[in-house]
Amino acid sequence: MRHWYGYKKMPIGVNTACVTDMDCVDYCTKVCKLTNEEGEPLFKRSKNPKYEEAVEMYRRILSKQDDKSVVIITVGFSTTMAQLLQSQPDKYSPLTGEELVAKKVKYFSIMAGEFVRKNYREYNVWNDLEASKYFFDKSPIPMVIVPWTLGDQIQYPGSSIANDFEWAAANPMVEGYKAYMQMTYDRPTWDVISAFYACHPDHKAFTLSNKGEVKVVGKGVTEWRDDANGRYQILVPSEAQRQQILDYFIEILTTKPKKMK
Repeated sequence: MRHWYGYKKMPIGVNTACVTDMDCVDYCTKVCKLTNEEGEPLFKRSKNPKYEEAVEMYRRILSKQDDKSVVIITVGFSTTMAQLLQSQPDKYSPLTGEELVAKKVKYFSIMAGEFVRKNYREYNVWNDLEASKYFFDKSPIPMVIVPWTLGDQIQYPGSSIANDFEWAAANPMVEGYKAYMQMTYDRPTWDVISAFYACHPDHKAFTLSNKGEVKVVGKGVTEWRDDANGRYQILVPSEAQRQQILDYFIEILTTKPKKMK
């Protein structure tokens, strides 16, 4: 995806200690192994990549940024973020992970949790339960949360995936859809909402809840408590705003990237 969209210098970190959901459909490998008519890889890949450990990469990058200038989008398990907060001073910074995040990061834009469906164990929370508990308890900065219900309410149409990307002979995202499930199907927009908000927090499509605190209890249930001094807010767009979010996705995602050759 990095090569195809033209962001070849974007750093990538790997967490070799990350929790893995072994039941997840491995559609990524299928796409990476696709070949063209000449038997060559359909999509260009990095040669012999040596990726940094994710926490080290975060510390290196954060140490060079202006104070309160970074927004971190976290849309999977909380493993890496918990490890970052727990990290100790190193060659990049004399600060602990918690101190470094508090100094450099403005807020987290996070997809995790659920606050409408009672006693619901959201996927990103329970897959690494201890990391989720630590992350929500110890975060020194605010979070803007996309809950499960919101992503499920905004379904990206499979018809767009099937028909709106014909400007490219082969698109890794489209091929990912084909490898994941039988086309054509709609999919929730959990993660991309978090990315959208981080890029355009002042967009008219967004409404935030009052401030509060989140506690992870039991086997992965997220509980909300109103608190005027709380660190967290939930995205709660109206029905009309949810349509605006979907319209934005369809317009932007189907546009040919400027960096593509």
